[in-house]
Amino acid sequence: MTAGTKAVRVALLICGYWTHNLLEYNGDYLRTYARWLNASLPPNSGYKLVMEAYDVIKDDYPEDDIIDDYDVVMITGSPSDAFADDEWIVRLVKFVTKVGTEHPGVRLVGICFGHQIICRSLGGEVIRNPCNWETGPTVLRTTYIGRLLYGVKRLQLQEFHQDAVPIQSLAGSLQSGEIYLLASSALTPNQGIVKFYSLDSISDNSDFKWAEHVHVLTSQGHPEFDERTVTEIHRQRAENDAIAKEAVNDYFGEKGAECEEEPIVKNGTGKRWGADYDGVLVLGKTFWEIFGVDYSEDARIKRQEKRAVNTLGLKKVNANILLRSVA
Repeated sequence: MTAGTKAVRVALLICGYWTHNLLEYNGDYLRTYARWLNASLPPNSGYKLVMEAYDVIKDDYPEDDIIDDYDVVMITGSPSDAFADDEWIVRLVKFVTKVGTEHPGVRLVGICFGHQIICRSLGGEVIRNPCNWETGPTVLRTTYIGRLLYGVKRLQLQEFHQDAVPIQSLAGSLQSGEIYLLASSALTPNQGIVKFYSLDSISDNSDFKWAEHVHVLTSQGHPEFDERTVTEIHRQRAENDAIAKEAVNDYFGEKGAECEEEPIVKNGTGKRWGADYDGVLVLGKTFWEIFGVDYSEDARIKRQEKRAVNTLGLKKVNANILLRSVA
């Protein structure tokens, strides 16, 4: 590691496996998640990702005496149901609860299944989504806190889930301000939550950096997925009758399965070719901002900011007004 480079250490809790074409294209889950976060890191940032994998399905976890050596415990997506009482899932919920309560200096990040597991550890309920499957590039509308953290009113992420965490199952924590909702989609009201360390210091502080106070961050969407990955998951699940035909048809449309290169004319191609760069430029950026990474000179983010110009209009935030508005 270059002198002066700051390492951000992530314990990646592996909750599933790629197979066949997905494994050939992505490598394993470790490579998939590392690729996403490395793509989000600006050049010459002075930071370096150090990610170590633990196969929690096989009861592989960080030993208690090294948990605090990590900056983040990240829980991946999974084809399994987060509401199930399989032994490995129950163990995972207990471990996440322990990290959140006994190791407060370690951040928790959950993606899709990981989002649901974290919500379950906080007392939430995971159910089959009444709106059924939600897959492919999906528009999310951010809440007030979501706009402050992400910097945009809307974003578009790859999705692939049929389970969800109802907002009402977390009502007590949301109403008390223990956690905050970040975003919603048309089919899934709870697209992610955030839990902050103390917010007492934000009063009359116009330079308050929200990301640096994040303790827990979740996303129902998949910032680590791209079009090719989501397309292949649809195909594999369709072959095994493991997804509703309506979801497959919605994703591919009438013509979306006919070509492997993005067409110039997208009429009739369903959701397949929708934009998905917010996984890197919004979610990935927020992850790194937690640790103080500066994006002011990142040309990619400047282009992103032009797209989101005037979505906030917030220079100074009064803490009392803020907390009333999200209570």
